[in-house]
Amino acid sequence: MSAYNELYIDDASCNLAEYLDYMVIDLKYNIDEAFELFAFSKIGHSFETGNPSTVAGISGTEMARKLIHEIKGLWEDTQPTQTIDRSREYWVGWTLAQYQWSRDISFLKMIESGIKCSKLADSYILHEADITKTFEQLDIIIEKNSNNNSLKRIRTYAQMTQRMLSEKSGVSLRMIQLYEQGQNDISHAQAKVVKDLARVLGCRMEDLI
Repeated sequence: MSAYNELYIDDASCNLAEYLDYMVIDLKYNIDEAFELFAFSKIGHSFETGNPSTVAGISGTEMARKLIHEIKGLWEDTQPTQTIDRSREYWVGWTLAQYQWSRDISFLKMIESGIKCSKLADSYILHEADITKTFEQLDIIIEKNSNNNSLKRIRTYAQMTQRMLSEKSGVSLRMIQLYEQGQNDISHAQAKVVKDLARVLGCRMEDLI
Protein backbone atom coordinates (compact mmCIF):
# COMPACT_ATOMS: atom_id res chain seq x y z
CA MET A 1 0.00 0.00 0.00
CA SER A 2 1.50 3.32 -1.07
CA ALA A 3 1.56 6.37 1.17
CA TYR A 4 -0.51 8.54 -1.18
CA ASN A 5 -1.83 8.86 -4.73
CA GLU A 6 0.68 7.83 -7.39
CA LEU A 7 -0.12 10.98 -9.36
CA TYR A 8 2.04 12.96 -6.94
CA ILE A 9 5.10 10.72 -6.60
CA ASP A 10 7.16 12.30 -9.40
CA ASP A 11 6.66 15.81 -8.05
CA ALA A 12 7.25 14.62 -4.49
CA SER A 13 10.51 12.88 -5.42
CA CYS A 14 11.84 15.95 -7.20
CA ASN A 15 10.84 18.20 -4.32
CA LEU A 16 12.55 16.17 -1.58
CA ALA A 17 15.57 15.85 -3.86
CA GLU A 18 15.68 19.62 -4.36
CA TYR A 19 15.15 20.20 -0.63
CA LEU A 20 18.22 18.15 0.35
CA ASP A 21 20.29 19.61 -2.46
CA TYR A 22 19.45 23.18 -1.41
CA MET A 23 19.94 22.56 2.32
CA VAL A 24 23.33 20.91 1.84
CA ILE A 25 24.85 22.59 -1.21
CA ASP A 26 23.58 26.12 -0.70
CA LEU A 27 22.84 26.42 3.02
CA LYS A 28 25.71 24.17 4.15
CA TYR A 29 23.70 21.87 6.43
CA ASN A 30 24.96 18.36 7.14
CA ILE A 31 22.80 16.01 5.07
CA ASP A 32 21.73 13.91 8.06
CA GLU A 33 20.79 17.03 10.02
CA ALA A 34 18.82 18.37 7.05
CA PHE A 35 16.86 15.12 6.77
CA GLU A 36 16.22 14.95 10.53
CA LEU A 37 14.90 18.52 10.52
CA PHE A 38 12.57 17.57 7.68
CA ALA A 39 11.38 14.39 9.43
CA PHE A 40 10.46 16.29 12.60
CA SER A 41 8.87 19.28 10.86
CA LYS A 42 5.24 20.04 10.08
CA ILE A 43 6.21 20.17 6.42
CA GLY A 44 7.73 16.69 6.64
CA HIS A 45 4.57 15.27 8.20
CA SER A 46 2.45 16.97 5.55
CA PHE A 47 4.73 15.62 2.82
CA GLU A 48 4.72 11.98 3.88
CA THR A 49 0.91 11.86 3.97
CA GLY A 50 0.71 13.21 0.44
CA ASN A 51 -0.76 16.63 1.10
CA PRO A 52 -0.94 18.06 -2.47
CA SER A 53 -0.01 21.56 -1.29
CA THR A 54 3.31 20.17 -0.04
CA VAL A 55 4.27 17.32 -2.36
CA ALA A 56 3.30 19.20 -5.52
CA GLY A 57 2.24 22.73 -4.61
CA ILE A 58 5.66 24.13 -3.69
CA SER A 59 9.24 23.47 -4.72
CA GLY A 60 11.93 21.80 -2.63
CA THR A 61 13.61 25.16 -2.15
CA GLU A 62 10.36 26.62 -0.86
CA MET A 63 9.99 23.66 1.51
CA ALA A 64 13.45 24.37 2.90
CA ARG A 65 12.64 28.05 3.39
CA LYS A 66 9.36 27.25 5.15
CA LEU A 67 11.11 24.72 7.39
CA ILE A 68 13.78 27.23 8.39
CA HIS A 69 11.07 29.77 9.14
CA GLU A 70 9.28 27.13 11.23
CA ILE A 71 12.30 26.32 13.37
CA LYS A 72 14.18 29.64 13.39
CA GLY A 73 11.58 32.26 12.56
CA LEU A 74 13.74 33.51 9.68
CA TRP A 75 13.12 33.69 5.94
CA GLU A 76 16.07 32.35 3.93
CA ASP A 77 16.73 34.21 0.66
CA THR A 78 19.84 32.38 -0.59
CA GLN A 79 19.33 31.48 -4.24
CA PRO A 80 19.75 27.81 -5.24
CA THR A 81 22.82 26.92 -7.29
CA GLN A 82 22.02 26.17 -10.92
CA THR A 83 23.96 23.12 -12.17
CA ILE A 84 23.68 20.74 -15.11
CA ASP A 85 24.48 17.58 -13.15
CA ARG A 86 22.42 16.42 -10.18
CA SER A 87 24.24 16.14 -6.84
CA ARG A 88 24.48 13.07 -4.64
CA GLU A 89 22.23 14.87 -2.19
CA TYR A 90 19.62 15.29 -4.91
CA TRP A 91 19.57 11.57 -5.65
CA VAL A 92 19.41 10.65 -1.96
CA GLY A 93 16.31 12.81 -1.56
CA TRP A 94 14.75 11.39 -4.71
CA THR A 95 15.36 7.81 -3.53
CA LEU A 96 14.02 8.38 -0.01
CA ALA A 97 10.84 9.99 -1.34
CA GLN A 98 10.28 6.97 -3.58
CA TYR A 99 10.99 4.58 -0.70
CA GLN A 100 8.70 6.38 1.74
CA TRP A 101 5.90 6.39 -0.81
CA SER A 102 6.27 2.71 -1.72
CA ARG A 103 6.50 1.44 1.89
CA ASP A 104 4.13 3.97 3.54
CA ILE A 105 6.39 4.55 6.54
CA SER A 106 7.31 7.87 8.08
CA PHE A 107 10.64 9.57 7.57
CA LEU A 108 11.02 9.55 11.33
CA LYS A 109 10.68 5.77 11.32
CA MET A 110 13.48 5.59 8.76
CA ILE A 111 15.74 7.69 10.97
CA GLU A 112 15.01 5.86 14.20
CA SER A 113 15.64 2.57 12.40
CA GLY A 114 19.14 3.68 11.47
CA ILE A 115 18.81 4.88 7.86
CA LYS A 116 21.33 7.69 7.31
CA CYS A 117 21.47 9.92 4.27
CA SER A 118 25.24 10.24 4.57
CA LYS A 119 25.69 6.49 4.19
CA LEU A 120 23.37 6.42 1.20
CA ALA A 121 25.29 9.24 -0.40
CA ASP A 122 28.62 7.46 0.15
CA SER A 123 27.51 3.95 -0.76
CA TYR A 124 25.40 4.24 -3.88
CA ILE A 125 25.53 5.80 -7.31
CA LEU A 126 21.80 6.25 -6.93
CA HIS A 127 20.87 7.60 -10.33
CA GLU A 128 22.63 4.69 -12.05
CA ALA A 129 21.54 1.91 -9.68
CA ASP A 130 18.43 -0.25 -9.84
CA ILE A 131 16.25 1.43 -7.22
CA THR A 132 14.75 -1.90 -6.13
CA LYS A 133 18.21 -2.99 -4.96
CA THR A 134 18.46 0.13 -2.83
CA PHE A 135 14.97 -0.53 -1.45
CA GLU A 136 16.03 -4.05 -0.47
CA GLN A 137 19.00 -2.64 1.44
CA LEU A 138 16.76 -0.16 3.23
CA ASP A 139 14.24 -2.90 4.04
CA ILE A 140 17.02 -4.89 5.73
CA ILE A 141 17.96 -1.90 7.89
CA ILE A 142 14.32 -1.33 8.88
CA GLU A 143 13.74 -5.01 9.69
CA LYS A 144 16.99 -5.33 11.64
CA ASN A 145 16.03 -2.47 13.92
CA SER A 146 12.28 -3.05 14.08
CA ASN A 147 12.49 -4.35 17.64
CA ASN A 148 14.40 -1.34 18.95
CA ASN A 149 12.66 0.88 21.50
CA SER A 150 11.03 3.51 19.33
CA LEU A 151 9.96 5.73 22.20
CA LYS A 152 13.50 6.07 23.55
CA ARG A 153 15.04 6.62 20.11
CA ILE A 154 12.51 9.26 19.06
CA ARG A 155 12.74 11.01 22.43
CA THR A 156 16.52 11.09 22.06
CA TYR A 157 16.29 12.54 18.53
CA ALA A 158 13.90 15.17 19.91
CA GLN A 159 16.56 16.07 22.50
CA MET A 160 14.11 15.58 25.34
CA THR A 161 14.67 13.92 28.72
CA GLN A 162 12.18 11.46 30.17
CA ARG A 163 11.15 14.07 32.74
CA MET A 164 10.63 16.73 30.07
CA LEU A 165 8.50 14.34 28.04
CA SER A 166 6.47 13.47 31.14
CA GLU A 167 5.83 17.10 32.03
CA LYS A 168 4.83 18.10 28.50
CA SER A 169 2.69 15.04 27.74
CA GLY A 170 1.05 14.43 31.12
CA VAL A 171 2.18 10.78 31.00
CA SER A 172 3.81 9.75 34.27
CA LEU A 173 7.60 9.55 34.40
CA ARG A 174 7.40 6.00 35.75
CA MET A 175 5.19 4.89 32.86
CA ILE A 176 7.64 6.33 30.32
CA GLN A 177 10.51 4.55 32.07
CA LEU A 178 8.65 1.23 31.98
CA TYR A 179 7.93 1.61 28.26
CA GLU A 180 11.55 2.44 27.48
CA GLN A 181 12.86 -0.41 29.63
CA GLY A 182 10.56 -2.84 27.83
CA GLN A 183 8.77 -3.83 31.04
CA ASN A 184 5.52 -2.46 29.64
CA ASP A 185 4.53 -2.82 25.97
CA ILE A 186 3.61 0.56 24.50
CA SER A 187 1.61 -1.17 21.77
CA HIS A 188 -0.85 -2.17 24.51
CA ALA A 189 -1.07 1.32 26.00
CA GLN A 190 -4.26 3.35 25.97
CA ALA A 191 -4.69 5.30 22.76
CA LYS A 192 -4.71 8.62 24.67
CA VAL A 193 -1.30 7.86 26.21
CA VAL A 194 0.27 7.12 22.82
CA LYS A 195 -1.47 10.14 21.28
CA ASP A 196 -0.16 12.48 24.01
CA LEU A 197 3.40 11.15 23.65
CA ALA A 198 3.29 11.43 19.85
CA ARG A 199 1.94 14.99 20.05
CA VAL A 200 4.83 16.16 22.20
CA LEU A 201 7.48 14.26 20.22
CA GLY A 202 6.15 15.51 16.89
CA CYS A 203 5.61 12.05 15.41
CA ARG A 204 2.75 9.81 14.42
CA MET A 205 1.24 7.36 16.89
CA GLU A 206 2.27 4.55 14.57
CA ASP A 207 5.92 5.54 14.98
CA LEU A 208 5.82 4.65 18.67
CA ILE A 209 4.08 1.29 18.37
